[in-house]
Amino acid sequence: MEVVEKVGACMVWGGALDLAPADDLFIRVEYPLSIDPLLLPSIISKKKAIGSTHVVIDIPMGGEAKIKTIEQANQLSMDFIELGSRLGINIECAITEGEQPIGYAVGPALEAKEALEALMGNGPSDLIEKAITLASILFEMIGEENPREKASKILKSGDAEKKLREIIEAQGGDPEIQPEDIRLGSNWNDIESREEGRVLWMNCGS
Repeated sequence: MEVVEKVGACMVWGGALDLAPADDLFIRVEYPLSIDPLLLPSIISKKKAIGSTHVVIDIPMGGEAKIKTIEQANQLSMDFIELGSRLGINIECAITEGEQPIGYAVGPALEAKEALEALMGNGPSDLIEKAITLASILFEMIGEENPREKASKILKSGDAEKKLREIIEAQGGDPEIQPEDIRLGSNWNDIESREEGRVLWMNCGS
């Protein structure tokens, strides 16, 4: 709370804060088995524990995603909204593309590097579009006028990057960090194409 009061935001991993210890135990069992029967309580319990009042939930949908059909996505969205209303949390859901990765990067360090690049104005268009869309939903929920325009302006003006660096400093990190400073894994491999061209599609399950 000290960081939130100081800069108005923070970045957290729920498991590190022991917000829902029983849920953390369930996740350790569910993850290796590729099952998720407690999806709703797993997500909402942590939001309730930290006192969230407005939440935007991204629901990726596609053949290789957890949610495979629009019917499943709509049902899950309604379930989230209903559960949130019972707990006093205003929830909106965004059903998004889940067939292939967003952006070019996959993996924590690579995705963090790409996210920082996006905030600095150099990110992939689909990643930027998704960020603006989700942010605009939240702005609309709290009654902001022209929510999409506001979200886009915050990103393009550099205000979003500035806020991230404030959060990093408040949480003990290096506020001057650059994308190339993010340490990547030591193992890598180049895969050369046998033909010229561009990759237009990548299946998330590949």
